[in-house]
Amino acid sequence: ASLNDYGNSTINSGALATVNLSGTPGTLGITTGALTTAAVSTLGLNLNGLSFVNAATNNAITVDADITTLNIGSSTAASTVANITATGATTVNVTGDALLTLTNNTFAAATAVNVTNTAGAVFGTTAMNVGATFTGGAGADSASFGLSTTTNTLGAGNDTATLTGATLGTGGTLVGGSNTDTLSMTGANAATASVAGAAVNAFVAAVNGFENLT
Repeated sequence: ASLNDYGNSTINSGALATVNLSGTPGTLGITTGALTTAAVSTLGLNLNGLSFVNAATNNAITVDADITTLNIGSSTAASTVANITATGATTVNVTGDALLTLTNNTFAAATAVNVTNTAGAVFGTTAMNVGATFTGGAGADSASFGLSTTTNTLGAGNDTATLTGATLGTGGTLVGGSNTDTLSMTGANAATASVAGAAVNAFVAAVNGFENLT
């Protein structure tokens, strides 16, 4: 299915595996039909120049919980989406050659978020699921992390990681990777992480590879 400059819409299909989107649309809901067991569990979202009409509009995309693998391709022209909600997706892949910007994300079940988009991907204000392993690509990626218990690597590119607290979860690590990477956290959280002794030792062991702190 291909949609361009659409209003608030819903696609209901038990067989649809690919949706191509472009223009300045409204919201979109994608459901997999009424089958007890969905015929399709992998969905490809191909975006080309998707944007807001203005600041008051919402082009959020909601994907049925039956979709367990979500492949988001952003190519040709950069795309901005208010929010992509995919509550059943355990794997989220971002591919393409044009920057993808999500002002927010809802990937509550994700265990793997993989970015190979060469321009980068921005995941907005919501932190990655604590059990999701984030693997960045060659572009400028940006994501938030809370009490993550997994291994997270931003990869190449001038990346930005935002810590929502003063530390990661048990066993969690965050590595900036190559190029010039930025770690962002509040002053209060930075002060807590810098306390001599166990706090700073744990922080240094878990978070490294960043050239800038904001």
